[in-house]
Amino acid sequence: MTRPLVLAIHTFREALRSIRREGKRLAPMALGIVFGMTVVMGLLAVAGGFEASQRRALSAYGDRFVLVRLNRAELDRAGGGEDRRLQMDYRDIEALRQGAPAIRRLSPMNMAYRARVFGRTGAAGANAWVAGTLPELTKIRNIPLAEGRFHDDFDEAERRRVIVLGPMARKQLFGSEPALGRTVRITGFATTPIAASAVVSQGGKTSVRGSKQMPPKTSASTSSVPGFTASPIAASVNPSAARASRPVQISGETFEVIGVLKDIETTKESYVSVARMAYVPFSTSTVIFDRRFITLLIEPRSIDEKELALRQLREVLGARYGFAPDDRNAVIIYFDSIERARSIRTIFAALRIFLAAVGILILAIGGIGVMNVVLVSVASRTFEIGLRKALGATPGQIHAQFFLETALACFLSGLLGFVLGSGGILLLGALPLPETFAKPQLSAETAAISFGILTLTALTVGFYPARRAARLSPVQALQGRA
Repeated sequence: MTRPLVLAIHTFREALRSIRREGKRLAPMALGIVFGMTVVMGLLAVAGGFEASQRRALSAYGDRFVLVRLNRAELDRAGGGEDRRLQMDYRDIEALRQGAPAIRRLSPMNMAYRARVFGRTGAAGANAWVAGTLPELTKIRNIPLAEGRFHDDFDEAERRRVIVLGPMARKQLFGSEPALGRTVRITGFATTPIAASAVVSQGGKTSVRGSKQMPPKTSASTSSVPGFTASPIAASVNPSAARASRPVQISGETFEVIGVLKDIETTKESYVSVARMAYVPFSTSTVIFDRRFITLLIEPRSIDEKELALRQLREVLGARYGFAPDDRNAVIIYFDSIERARSIRTIFAALRIFLAAVGILILAIGGIGVMNVVLVSVASRTFEIGLRKALGATPGQIHAQFFLETALACFLSGLLGFVLGSGGILLLGALPLPETFAKPQLSAETAAISFGILTLTALTVGFYPARRAARLSPVQALQGRA
């Protein structure tokens, strides 16, 4: 063996012998490091579990889309302007594809709110939100299927009466019975997400509180769409009149179930949850529900181009409907999964920094105790230090020995704390915790941060005792003076 290796082995053995010799004094101080390491690991594991649960909840919807709604143009009160609600139609889809290149994919959401869907004859129906969408929706957000398929381009081109049910609607309609190939029937609905109590009847007129009362529609207005007792198609001519006359009724519109969505959601976000949703082809919805819609899903080309995509969307729609692109009331963001993902990363990164700082403070308390014990050891071993220097030991060798003693005491205590913390995390994760409580996760990142804090503590507290021992004068040390 080479001389440096022999010296390193000798120094290591001397450090272990010194730790055993000072064991009674080191033990109480080392417990502080054991406790600190256990607490730090537990805090980081709990934070990691919550972060994982938030990411899992978001991944159930997708993390690269924005759900927007067209609202109303800003009022020009000085010029006597009127309240002008905004709606889109199929022509806006092509206009956005051409005029907003920062948008990679988009799909309208032609909504029929609070629809009643009936399956088995004589069975109770299910309340559902039915959305007319393009097949592109499955590429924009996460739409996992438990059975069957989603509607495709052929269904869209042929305006087929096919439907994909959300998990809750499927359960309410068919229970444990097969759903694929069955027929469902949709009745009354509203095309605006207003509360049911807001719809009142006054003198044979159906109105929405806060809107102008309009006369009832004549049968001539519904002749172009069979099965309607009131026509939502009039929205393309007079949107205010159509809104004031809803909800409307559909008579005998049936759909074939071609797919059922998988229930993977851990939370139910009101705007993007698919639990109560049912999807039909967009072209079919323009015939059955309404030719105009207010809700749109977009996916930007990249995360960094989200704001550009939104600006281009406002510019294109503003040019078509006469509102300023900077009118924030005209286009409202209902759900921004990109911003949600960014917030999760930012919040939990800041939390990890905070917990690391707390961990440093906790471990520093135990580390300072270990340092004080080593300082006492240096004072009691001054003659030994002086003798070793007189026999040829260099200050560097003395420094290495006492530094190693302190660092080993910290690392051995930290290793015990790591074992206890890991056991506690695994035990807590195996317990039947409440559904809303995220299980702590023992990850490589948690271990790396914990050992990083421990290493920083060991290096810090080991430096001063070693430096003091190395700077002792051999003459003073042999005389027993520190």
